[in-house]
Amino acid sequence: MRYSLFPLLFLLTIHATDPLFVVEIAREGLTTPKNPLLSKSLGLEVKEHNDTLSEYGQQQQYLLGLEMRVRYGDSIFEGKCNPLKIYAYSVNKQSTMLSGQTQLFGICPLGLNENIPIEMLRKALPPFDFPEKERIAAELGLKATPYNFMPLPLHSTYEDPLFGNKRTIPKSELPGSPNERLINEIFKDTLYPFIRRITGKKFKKISKVLDAANEIIWLSKTQNVEAIAGSKVQWAEEFVYQYYTHYWNEQTKIKYASRFMRKLLNKLRDAVVVELNKHHEKKMALSEAEDVLADYDLSQIKYYLFEVGDLQMYTYVNVLDIDFYGYIPPSSILVFELHRMYPLGKGMKLKEAMKRFDLVIKFNDKEVDSTFCKSPCNLSNFYE
Repeated sequence: MRYSLFPLLFLLTIHATDPLFVVEIAREGLTTPKNPLLSKSLGLEVKEHNDTLSEYGQQQQYLLGLEMRVRYGDSIFEGKCNPLKIYAYSVNKQSTMLSGQTQLFGICPLGLNENIPIEMLRKALPPFDFPEKERIAAELGLKATPYNFMPLPLHSTYEDPLFGNKRTIPKSELPGSPNERLINEIFKDTLYPFIRRITGKKFKKISKVLDAANEIIWLSKTQNVEAIAGSKVQWAEEFVYQYYTHYWNEQTKIKYASRFMRKLLNKLRDAVVVELNKHHEKKMALSEAEDVLADYDLSQIKYYLFEVGDLQMYTYVNVLDIDFYGYIPPSSILVFELHRMYPLGKGMKLKEAMKRFDLVIKFNDKEVDSTFCKSPCNLSNFYE
């Protein structure tokens, strides 16, 4: 019996091609508790928290950036750190902005910046005197920054990076809804009495229970507290999952699912157009000409980083109907890789060109299937 090697070779080439374009959606790193009632009740030392990125979360994001650097250093970043090829965007929230900045430190580690021209030596100085200016400049020498650190811009506005204008996004529809009653029923004999026993308080607002659940998760990561272990952490993680899964009703989810998918698909389409334009005399227009990108040449962007909060990450996973259930840990990532499988030709139409590309979807480094894409899937199928 004779067998064809073509199917096997095809499967082997799916991941043998380096991605031409990547979209990374990252959940912020582990944040400090917003309202550390459990810590106080347990007699633990409580610092000024204010729901910001913790040292633990900083390391998560930095290591995440380093891995992205290793993974896409040659194909996307071309061995360097070109600010024109990376577009980083964060939800306008302190912890997510710090997460984005820290991940960029990993993507563009120390030593990648170029030296200043020798003729500029000791001339690239601020236009006024201050103590130590000359000494520090002398120590820097030809380095533009200490250790040749390359600063990268992190964009942030009051718009959700993939949903659109924040003012159009409704607040939680959970309080007072049947979904809240469902969650209360699930945890009435587990998490709720545990929190009351520790804090001596009965929370009337479900959002306060969310704060407590997140604090339990925080303590399990950063403190060796016997009272916060085992099933208590599982209850807390399950509560966070249920809270964000039921944050909006189904109609609202469908409304914002279409907006999210349109934004994502536009970015993937534009990546194909950029490749196709290399074979066309008359260039096709890009769809993502947003005001926020006005100072960027969109045809050069190869890597989009979207740093988002808990709600956004749970919603994106839910919208895509990804085969995943349960708590999404801090610094989780959802990655879309665009691979060109076959060459493009002169005069080729966009619809035909899309058939030459495959899309790989990864969630926390594992390929995942979506209702829209059995990864890897042909981009034309995903787009339809």
